[in-house]
Amino acid sequence: MNPEKLQKTTCPRDCYDRCGILAVVRDGRVAEIRGDPDSPVSRGMLCAKCTIAYNGVWLDPAQRVTQPLRRTGTKGEARFAEISWDEALDQVANRLQSIARDHGADKVLHAHYQGTYSAIACNFPCRFFHRYGATEVDPGTICDKAGHVALQGMLGTSFEGFDARSRDGASCLVLWGVNPSHGGPLTDRFWVGEFPGTRIVIDPVRTFTATQADIHLRPRPGTDAALAYGLLRLLSDAGRFDRTSSGIMCRVGTRWPRRSRGQN
Repeated sequence: MNPEKLQKTTCPRDCYDRCGILAVVRDGRVAEIRGDPDSPVSRGMLCAKCTIAYNGVWLDPAQRVTQPLRRTGTKGEARFAEISWDEALDQVANRLQSIARDHGADKVLHAHYQGTYSAIACNFPCRFFHRYGATEVDPGTICDKAGHVALQGMLGTSFEGFDARSRDGASCLVLWGVNPSHGGPLTDRFWVGEFPGTRIVIDPVRTFTATQADIHLRPRPGTDAALAYGLLRLLSDAGRFDRTSSGIMCRVGTRWPRRSRGQN
């Protein structure tokens, strides 16, 4: 028997965090996975989606689907029979052709997501169904799409997100409406407190994250926009933003409402 060894890798599940994994390899096969304590993002933690998959069904060949299955009973009976890949592809192709011919290709709704999160896995099926003429829906939720738009505006990309390691080069940390201590699978409760600079939390709730702040602002729900415009005014008066490179700041900076100028 070959000796056990640990192989460093990252989680390929559908998530942006890319948590560090220590794969326990025995006899040339992955026998177990553990969180990698050296990962600067996950710090040895793994979510249930990862641990259940890789320490459970994925390691048991009897529970894995390795061949196309065709239902032989009614829905809910869980009765299936194995068929070949050629049979499966022919049946799917024939069904898609008949739907397009008899009802129109737009009657097929392409609902999808990325699974193991790769550009090919996401975009190639979209190209196929675009050519077919199917109806498309955005794969994300409303909050997912809004988050992508916000990240694009703040960071220039919506896929890389905020790297917690980058905080070490900053002098001030502003957490507005987020609770990273409990707001996601990587609930490292103390990373905010580890930040050496000024910590500002804007949240109406006294969360654990807020307890680690130097300044905790608690606006009434629904008044965030007023607070944001007030901060913009202070930044403008102090000349603390670049009017030449930030388009939105240039527009806001030249059109202050009368009330914000002290006029009624």
